[in-house]
Amino acid sequence: MNPGTLETPRYASLRKGGKVLGRLALWVQLGFLIMGMGLFLDQARDLLSDAQFTWGERRVMGVIALVTLGGCGLAGWILGQLFRIFAQLLDVLADGAEAAWRAGDLIEPHLVPTPGAHCPGFGRKGWLCRTASRDFDVCRECQCQGDPDRDGRG
Repeated sequence: MNPGTLETPRYASLRKGGKVLGRLALWVQLGFLIMGMGLFLDQARDLLSDAQFTWGERRVMGVIALVTLGGCGLAGWILGQLFRIFAQLLDVLADGAEAAWRAGDLIEPHLVPTPGAHCPGFGRKGWLCRTASRDFDVCRECQCQGDPDRDGRG
């Protein structure tokens, strides 16, 4: 395994996208609050025109403010939480992919040279060992099984 591969950021863009998504959650929440304020001002425009509020007008504006600002605030909070969850999910996916890649890097040197190390005849024209019998096509030293059609014995 190459020691330089451990320091290489393989999924940097995926991790960076998760961080940006996590930071974006706050702006989504603020955007929904501003949108709620705009909706409140749009719906209460007629009540705010004379700026002399009666008892009934104050109650109506309170209900409008509660519904619009509360609803938009709740929607912004929910979307912000979803953005944070997806940001963490991207980080988990990047960690899983990194772990799979590193596991492959660790396992590969142990699996690839194994057939040649166990069977001295592996890799020759007929891939049976020299000690394989013609009757059974099984090596007596390493117990590998051969293909009789490949080396011309069958």
